[in-house]
Amino acid sequence: MRIVVCHPSVPFSPGGSAKQAHGIYDELKKRNHQVELVEIPFKWYPPLKILDSVLTWRLLDLKEYGYEKIDLIISTKFPSYVIDHPNHVTWLTHQHRQAYDLRNTEYDYFQHSSEGEYVRKKIQEIDDIYLRKVKKVFTISENVSKRLLEFNKIESEPLYIPIPNSEKFHNKEYGDYVIFPSRISPIKRQDLLVKAMKHTKSDVKCKIVGFDVQKKWLDDIMKDNKQHEKIELIPNATDDELIDLYSKALAVVYLPIDEDYGIVTLEAFYSEKPVLTASDSGGTLEFVENEVNGFVVDPDPKKIAEKLDEFYNNKEKTKKMGREGLKKVKSLNLNWDTVIEKLTK
Repeated sequence: MRIVVCHPSVPFSPGGSAKQAHGIYDELKKRNHQVELVEIPFKWYPPLKILDSVLTWRLLDLKEYGYEKIDLIISTKFPSYVIDHPNHVTWLTHQHRQAYDLRNTEYDYFQHSSEGEYVRKKIQEIDDIYLRKVKKVFTISENVSKRLLEFNKIESEPLYIPIPNSEKFHNKEYGDYVIFPSRISPIKRQDLLVKAMKHTKSDVKCKIVGFDVQKKWLDDIMKDNKQHEKIELIPNATDDELIDLYSKALAVVYLPIDEDYGIVTLEAFYSEKPVLTASDSGGTLEFVENEVNGFVVDPDPKKIAEKLDEFYNNKEKTKKMGREGLKKVKSLNLNWDTVIEKLTK
């Protein structure tokens, strides 16, 4: 088949959605499809720029190219799914969350501009129209499907993303540090871990590994909390460096606000490490079971600190939860054969 994968990208900010789009492209190529990956940079500020991006995708004509029919469009996240094609499926990473579940939170930048409410309403109208036009809507998690049903009354099928390089993740030891690997951003809440470290009573340390998109924000929090001696900030680690950091970690901390999926959680489990997450972290809760393969706590620094100390002081329990995490991820049977079969069916 001739297939086009459509993905809105944020320059200099790689993340889970980029891994998803490039994963689809690579796996389709392996199966001898003719594939193109169309990426258009996405800018969300000022808010009216979002509608420019919608129009850009809507004006694309990818029904044929060079007089050869394009058989299938696979779109990922907002607003790529507005593209017009008779055979179009969406594997939804997430909608534009500021129009939905992040409304009236500290992460809602629409509330700070006069045109914000207008753009929010338009996004909702666009989703209601164009997500109903595609032949099938898949999502990357039950959490994303839940949001889509709650806000738009649209049914969808969760389809988990297989973890890139899953065979490379391994466990070398349970060291003296926890690792928080993610894009550095307030919505990922690395600040909760920084604040928790000053309440720990053990010698546990932490390494925050992430793309330095908002590194200054985190640097300022670290200075305010005077935690440089217990915390190491590692920006822009390579894939191999990250795998090595996982392999030697005591455990993994991941505390985002209502995460879509949480590749970090499954990378941790492949590395045989338990995960500490928050009760409002969304997609991570589809995998982390409290006291079984990790801890689920309220997003409170003192409560997080208690569990960090428990990881450190009770290594046997930590190792047992790590083994349970590995069992969990293996039981999911994540594989690209299933994904590609569903997307191209």
